[in-house]
Amino acid sequence: MFKYFSALDGRPKKLGIAVAAVLIASLMISACDEAENSDDFLTRAQEYRDKGDLQASIIEAKNALRINRDNQDARFILGSNYLDLGDWLSAETTLETAIGQGGTLEYAIIPLLARAKLSVGKLHDVLKIAGVRSDMSDDLRARIMVVRGRAHSGLKNHTEANKSFNDALAADPKAFGAFLGLAGLSIASDDRAKGKELLDKAIAIAPENIDVLEFQARFHFLKKDFAETEKFYRALIAQRPTRVAFHAGLINALISSKNYKGAISNLKPLLARSPKNIQLNYLRALAAFRSGDFITAYNTSSTVLGVYKRHTQSMLIAGASAFAKKEYEQAAQYLQQYVQANPSHNEAKMLLSEVQLRQNRVSEATKTLESAAKDQPDNVNLLLAIGRASNMAGDLQKSGDYFQKAVKLNPENTRARAALGASQIALGQTDLGIEELKRAVEKDTDLARAEIALILNLAGQKRYDEALEAVERLQERHPERALGYTVEGLLQFSKGDPASAKVAFRRALQLKPDAADAAANLAAVAIVSKKPEEAKEVLLAVLKHRPKHT
Repeated sequence: MFKYFSALDGRPKKLGIAVAAVLIASLMISACDEAENSDDFLTRAQEYRDKGDLQASIIEAKNALRINRDNQDARFILGSNYLDLGDWLSAETTLETAIGQGGTLEYAIIPLLARAKLSVGKLHDVLKIAGVRSDMSDDLRARIMVVRGRAHSGLKNHTEANKSFNDALAADPKAFGAFLGLAGLSIASDDRAKGKELLDKAIAIAPENIDVLEFQARFHFLKKDFAETEKFYRALIAQRPTRVAFHAGLINALISSKNYKGAISNLKPLLARSPKNIQLNYLRALAAFRSGDFITAYNTSSTVLGVYKRHTQSMLIAGASAFAKKEYEQAAQYLQQYVQANPSHNEAKMLLSEVQLRQNRVSEATKTLESAAKDQPDNVNLLLAIGRASNMAGDLQKSGDYFQKAVKLNPENTRARAALGASQIALGQTDLGIEELKRAVEKDTDLARAEIALILNLAGQKRYDEALEAVERLQERHPERALGYTVEGLLQFSKGDPASAKVAFRRALQLKPDAADAAANLAAVAIVSKKPEEAKEVLLAVLKHRPKHT
């Protein structure tokens, strides 16, 4: 029989056992060293956090967890860092794991986890986990009541929200988050003065707090004071340069102040780092749309919808951009989806109805508008849109009724009067229609279509002098437009004054050398006057400016 030898050096078994014992002791010492290293990482993570270097703190906290997966303190610091950086999903996951470990940090984790869930929209979950217990400190109870109040506010439970915020102040009179919550409720109920008063109380307690600064930024945005909004978001970015939400707030302020170049410039480096970020891509699409770059707006909003197909704001931009590009099928598709998700958004319904009219889906357009009118029966713009759709459907009486109602609701609305006038003329009520058109054009100098309709109807009744007076007003209001002189030429020719007609048509061509209607009518006058060469000369001259018509 062979004796058992250790694989280490071929010595007998007893010596092998002794060596193994030494190795076990060595491993135990090594484990102690690793525990110390984990504590060192944890200490550095806290130090970096205290200095505001959250990214470095994250690295050290992860190092601590790499050595000891059960280090609750490291998870607490890591989750807190994610929360401060605005990485809500990572914060939620990390803090859920931490709270599942129980231990002494459980109470401290509750308000942080609740904030993370609040930020990702899990409002009911907030109310489940954020419960107040009798052995909690006043400060902790106040923080939990604040986050509960915010969840109730998000769920539109304003009475419960108000109670939660006041309970927070009862526990801690310096709970500035409660003052912010109450300020938000006041602003939501259109009492901005009260909201400002409550906001000032929060500012007095914690003027440099991130939440207080962000509330001020949003409050100024609500007031459309975009310069102040920009100032506060820049201050927030200085404190938290990696929080995307603060950059997004700044960019939104720039877009709202029509500083599209500034917005796009700020977006470039952010999108380079996060090319699929939904919020940033949406803002890029919005900046493009507002600046008239409908191709970029459409493409970028489509990119967002490719990542998250339920992003309703991008549906609206995609639909509106497609409409601007005259791509009506895509416009109808996106706008229909948006309206289904936001049935009370009547402006979107009006745009959808316009798309449907362009597609000759008149009955669908009428139904779309009538569904909007159920919520806003006195909306003049809606009534005008329904009247127009009814007119296109051939229901002149229904069209006239809607225009009449619009005028009754707002007698000063010149568009409504012009539409009513045209409708009355179409129904054979010519005198009434002409009077309505006169009222409209007297009050609104930009209603060129209404003026033309008035002129043509006066001419149709052979009231040429009145028609020419209306033409003179049109020419005075729009001296740069050829249209007024073309219409004058037609009237003069109808009156039997070809010489005056020629003068008017030539003036129209001076203003707009490619005005085919003026040229055609001037050529007709020349032919009637038995001057065919003159007619040919006129037509050849206009064709030089319209080579595609040669």
